[in-house]
Amino acid sequence: MFEQWQYNITADTAEADLKRVRLKISSGYITKVSVYFPFGCEHLARCRVFLGLSPLLPRSSKGDIRGNGVLIDTGDIQEPTKGQTPTLTWELWNLDETFAHELTLNVTWLSTLPEESIILEVQNLTKYVRNFIKLLTGGME
Repeated sequence: MFEQWQYNITADTAEADLKRVRLKISSGYITKVSVYFPFGCEHLARCRVFLGLSPLLPRSSKGDIRGNGVLIDTGDIQEPTKGQTPTLTWELWNLDETFAHELTLNVTWLSTLPEESIILEVQNLTKYVRNFIKLLTGGME
């Protein structure tokens, strides 16, 4: 699954006055988080992304990411979301005194990990084989 959000952060927004955007996502496993900084940001627009209280991008809760015409991502991760309505918190601020900047947040996730799917398939196949053996042997294993 994939979700994308944009946020236009106004000019002259200090870190002390940062904007917090709460984003609901589906339960499962986050596999990648990325933020696109368009050309013109000149490393002045900054942000960080959290899942609950856990920092995802960057991995330090006090750090930030910034750029100019670049996509910054976590790489491949397997971050389990918690609860029935998992929420990302996107914190943004912009030290550019003149221009607002629109950042784009991308998140990909899976409802289950591939390993979990394989285990489920093996369990279902085992039940099927047991039932087939019972049918062939008249209920005796």
